[in-house]
Amino acid sequence: MKKELRLQDVYVIVTGATLSAGFFLLTGIAAAEAGPALVLAYMLAAVPLIPDMFSVVELATAMVLAQS
Repeated sequence: MKKELRLQDVYVIVTGATLSAGFFLLTGIAAAEAGPALVLAYMLAAVPLIPDMFSVVELATAMVLAQS
């Protein structure tokens, strides 16, 4: 096997590391700051995401990809 990375390989590795580090690290920091109110903080943070969720769903149903 050749040991080489293409641009797409590097992009996937970097994106995965960034997202997972942000998800796990920031959740721990938020838990330390908010304490027991963490659940309430996540519920309040989810409220502005509802319009975004609806727009993504509308686009996904309007622009169906061709299945092969």
